[in-house]
Amino acid sequence: MKTRPGVSPRSRYLVAVLCTTLVLISILLQKCEESEVKLARHENILLIVVLTLNRPESLSRLLNSLANMHNSLDVDLHIEVDFIKDIGNQAELGANSRCNEVAKDFLWTSGKKTIRRRLKHAGLSLSWFEIPHYSDYQFVSILEDDMEVSQHFFDFFMFVFKRGVLHDTDITGFCAHPGDWDINVHTACADGFSPITYRSPEPCNWGPIWKYREWEKFISWVFLMKSRGERPFVPDQVAFEYNDFLIQGKDVQSSWVWKYNFEFGKTQVRYSFERCGFLSNEIFLALNHKERGEHFAKKLEVLTDTTKLKFNLVSLLFRMRNVNLDPEPAPEYRLLSRKGADAFGGKV
Repeated sequence: MKTRPGVSPRSRYLVAVLCTTLVLISILLQKCEESEVKLARHENILLIVVLTLNRPESLSRLLNSLANMHNSLDVDLHIEVDFIKDIGNQAELGANSRCNEVAKDFLWTSGKKTIRRRLKHAGLSLSWFEIPHYSDYQFVSILEDDMEVSQHFFDFFMFVFKRGVLHDTDITGFCAHPGDWDINVHTACADGFSPITYRSPEPCNWGPIWKYREWEKFISWVFLMKSRGERPFVPDQVAFEYNDFLIQGKDVQSSWVWKYNFEFGKTQVRYSFERCGFLSNEIFLALNHKERGEHFAKKLEVLTDTTKLKFNLVSLLFRMRNVNLDPEPAPEYRLLSRKGADAFGGKV
């Protein structure tokens, strides 16, 4: 009876070495994959900046809505606490201190949280213009404290970003609040363009998501204008209410953005699900509660229905899977018309 030749020690050694090598390669590949996932989470896509002064309840509502936001990547948060103008006003001083406490106590688990509390009153526009400078983010969203966001705020923005909606150089960013406010941008709902997105020169005050490099260019222009003692007036035929804001001494950033967009041909991408009939009811990624402050003399109950922040994202994206998202170009300035106070019966 024949016996099978034995396996030599050398052969056993080579097999063992090969198996060990394969195991090590497998472990290294797994580590690489884990590293790629980790790096993907830390790509610094978005920095969210929250501006607050003396509305602690509003600040808490906004921060809680941000905490409920779904996000697949890390998102860093910076909270800017301005100081009050009149230090003799004890009620305002107390409200300002509570804002600082709300900011400190808020737990942010989606990335880094930083807080800056000013020692001197800056005002609303400078709070926008002087947000901390970082060079490693792709986008920055600036939210005043009377905003509230949908839990799908980030995920829907990433969907728009990945579809290439914001790639053109004349686009400075995306507006998370739907539709127009100060002016009417008359979209034709034309074939060849999106039934949802469109370009607009109107400044986005409520939920802007700026390309960070475009924000840097804008801010450099603002400080150049300020260094010359210039204010952002535009020709009367395209002024709408933005020159009025300056004449009235309103401390808002929108007049600066309007002038910048006019002078350099810039637009933001806005959206509406109902204006061209894609949906019968509007969806909001961000909502402004229009509380008393620099913008409004008293709280305004217009477009403040928080149920519009709640929707089924999976169902929406499935329906949008083959929809053209190429935004319709902005019309010429002479074709724009006034909205704002006129549209809301002088309540603004």
